[in-house]
Amino acid sequence: MRVFAVLGRKGGTGKTSLCLHFAVAAGRKTVVFDLDDQRSAMTWAEVRDAPEPRVMDIDPSALHEAVDAAREDGYRFVFVDVAGRSGMAVATAAQVADLCVVPCGPSALDVAGIADTVEYLRDQGRATVLVVNQGRPGSPRNAEVQARLKAFDFPVCPTVIMRRAVLADAFLDGKAVQEVEPKGKGAAEIVAAWRWLTKKVKK
Repeated sequence: MRVFAVLGRKGGTGKTSLCLHFAVAAGRKTVVFDLDDQRSAMTWAEVRDAPEPRVMDIDPSALHEAVDAAREDGYRFVFVDVAGRSGMAVATAAQVADLCVVPCGPSALDVAGIADTVEYLRDQGRATVLVVNQGRPGSPRNAEVQARLKAFDFPVCPTVIMRRAVLADAFLDGKAVQEVEPKGKGAAEIVAAWRWLTKKVKK
């Protein structure tokens, strides 16, 4: 079983949407633990017309036990969706994760906004990757932000997840973009990023 924590202390980076899109890409025997008190992942699951991924509302204090239970139940992948403002949730999710995924928006301000999270994960010795999310189609800023992120000395996903209306629409309908437009650019980006993530997890 592999555990991915999608986290960051900066809000507005699209953590929940990215987490759920990756969970759908992961396929069967996948569970998402929603640690955000806004329950956005749970809201998505409540309108979703499919049994997987399973989404559960978990208090951060119960995360270790929930991950152990998922392992015993034979799950292949666990995703942890972490509220940006909760230091306890970030710390707990980082402890259980095989890989921490930190999304970053497409601006210098966004890079600065994730710096404390990245420094914390480095200090804790946690395996971490950075993903540019909500990129601007056709903008050179995406590549500029990727270059800035490399200064953190963590792997940077070569695929930028662009801000596309279809991703937001799919999310509101309890779906993932690859289920709505499986041959579209948004789906291709999610799948490419997910395949890259799987190669960054220690076997």
